[in-house]
Amino acid sequence: APGQIAAPAELQRFAREHGLPVPNSVAVNDEATLRALLESVPLPVMLKGDGGWAGLRAEIVRGVDAGIAAYHRVTGAPQVGKLWKEQNTLNRLSDLLQPRPRTVFLQQYVDGVAAKRAVACRDGAVLAGASVEPLDTTGPALVAKIIGHDAMDAIAAVVVKTLNLSGFV
Repeated sequence: APGQIAAPAELQRFAREHGLPVPNSVAVNDEATLRALLESVPLPVMLKGDGGWAGLRAEIVRGVDAGIAAYHRVTGAPQVGKLWKEQNTLNRLSDLLQPRPRTVFLQQYVDGVAAKRAVACRDGAVLAGASVEPLDTTGPALVAKIIGHDAMDAIAAVVVKTLNLSGFV
């Protein structure tokens, strides 16, 4: 089911099963595990959080101490995504602003740009799509330029067809 494949580990499993290129990645649940991994893998690596109000949080890590600091930035940010739904009491607001436990992934670094692809699809066929390269990610909106990227086009088409998706992906 699509809801089950949305988790990063499941998406990677899906991609590998279908021959799509995926960087190596491992879930990290605590600082000690992260430190041990950072001391044993080639750097740089990517440290990716599982989301939050601003979506996926990711940082390039070039050293152990920098990785530990990034881990605390990624896991310590408050989530306020449901704020608009649950703003009826101050207690609920206070609860929403508390840091939430997050899964963090240490991922092989792949040189390039942090591009994204979105497609409109129906019954497993891509109808239209756009790939973008973020130019400014410091605010609440994405400022990006449209790019052409054949591999992103092909990967999106395989995922949409294999899962027989309809909608915006």
